[in-house]
Amino acid sequence: QNFEHSLDLLSARQNLVASNLANIDTPGYKTRDIDFQFEFLSRIGSDPQTAPAPNVIEPELPSRNDGNNVSLDRETRMLAETGMRFQMA
Repeated sequence: QNFEHSLDLLSARQNLVASNLANIDTPGYKTRDIDFQFEFLSRIGSDPQTAPAPNVIEPELPSRNDGNNVSLDRETRMLAETGMRFQMA
């Protein structure tokens, strides 16, 4: 069950990263991510809880003048990292 939960979290993260990238030009959009440690430890049976990315893994993501803080570099790094974790699992 831990294995399945881990794969579910990785899949949900890929979807969030794709959503972040899709909203790269949306004014006011804030990057979102999953708090893996919290979700894995709580082993919830529902959809993973999301949080603004600065509260999860980044100290502060800078916002542009339109309030959007999606970073193409960060999101492509997250896609690669999550893909590698999925393959390792």
